[in-house]
Amino acid sequence: MAPASLTINTPTWVQGHDNNNNITTTTFTHTLTYDGGGSTLQGDMRLVKQGNGTLNMPKKTLTYTGRTEIWGGTVNFQGTLTDSKVWMNRFTTLNLTGATLNGGLEMNYDATLHVGGLTAQTLSTVIITDLKLNYGARVVIDLNSTDLTQNDQLNLTTLTIGSKDWENGPTYGAPVFQFNCRSSLADGRYPIGTLTSYEGNLDRIYIEGVTTQKAGSIVFLYNTDGMLYLVVGGQQPLSAPGIEFASLSECTLGSEYPTSEGQRYFLPVVSITKNPCLNGGREYYPNLHATFTDLKGQTTELGSDEAIVLYKEDYENATTISGWATAREDLNISLGTGDNNHGQYFSVNTGGTNTRWAYNRFNVDGVADATVYYVDFDLALSSGDRDPVEFCVMSKGGNNPSNYWDNYAAINGNANMLFDLKGSANSTTYTVNGNAATTTKM
Repeated sequence: MAPASLTINTPTWVQGHDNNNNITTTTFTHTLTYDGGGSTLQGDMRLVKQGNGTLNMPKKTLTYTGRTEIWGGTVNFQGTLTDSKVWMNRFTTLNLTGATLNGGLEMNYDATLHVGGLTAQTLSTVIITDLKLNYGARVVIDLNSTDLTQNDQLNLTTLTIGSKDWENGPTYGAPVFQFNCRSSLADGRYPIGTLTSYEGNLDRIYIEGVTTQKAGSIVFLYNTDGMLYLVVGGQQPLSAPGIEFASLSECTLGSEYPTSEGQRYFLPVVSITKNPCLNGGREYYPNLHATFTDLKGQTTELGSDEAIVLYKEDYENATTISGWATAREDLNISLGTGDNNHGQYFSVNTGGTNTRWAYNRFNVDGVADATVYYVDFDLALSSGDRDPVEFCVMSKGGNNPSNYWDNYAAINGNANMLFDLKGSANSTTYTVNGNAATTTKM
């Protein structure tokens, strides 16, 4: 008959000496062996670990149904518990290597679970049906790559996240995931296991041990399609943001051109439909931090609370034109000089009779958190005597996702045309995206 309770005490021995500065500590290690026979470690017995020393559990499949209680010290285990639930007291350690806990695991403050064992970079997969992390519990995982074979794997059926809110209490009011990484992490999703469901808030979990390659990258846990990830640098949306030309907005440029009174100016208003990712009840938008660099190399921080100017180019103080590519080498691009009403401007002289074009690529690092964006161009147009004059603004992608525009046909066929100002030969009337005709004074 199996005992009702098996208690194993693995102590530490603190020894004083004649020299008070020489105090030594001996940590004892006990190893429990079991060949599968007899009546021990079976039935409804419970196993109790006491003392601050170390207990090595047998690398076996153990079928007893009572609790496994770790009251102090460290337990090493590489086998399977088919039914016993493991409970960890505060400040205890459980090192699992290739282990399975079908009865579940509950951890209290500063109880530490090493997935893959105590030795760093000894990669392993640990299976726990029900993991309950009370506030301050710590899980340690080796993490190296977006390739799951290069990381420890913690495969869970359910995860319960305990948390506390207080002003005067322990350091951690929620569980901690600590990652041992060989190097700093690039932005991406790093698989650390599987997770069917969780209770509580993933966002409350503290993340420690991660150094990111990009300064300011956010780091958080993310559960999707049964996988558990550490995400570095933001989460891609479930679908791409919708981008389309919304309307024309009449505006005044009096602050930039004091002598421009009496003329009408219009800005294209671009509508951005944001598609957030939901994680633990919190919305994540792609690339929350966005900047834009203009032709002069000046970087602008894009705001997040109101409509923003996505691009604005003023050649008034420019001394040269750079960054533009042309269809033909003989296409003349220069910096024009205007009158009192119009200062310097970007000039394209088509020269011959063949169709000519020039383009520039403006790169924006992500999409800022705003619903309306303005693209502001200081544009002077002169109608052609034979062919239409056209000015286009488009986003990257569409029929030719690797480039903005390769040729005239690609421009007209691209699905991501945001703004197309087009006029007929010998005419000062232009249409915007094929409609909303407006007359421009030359």
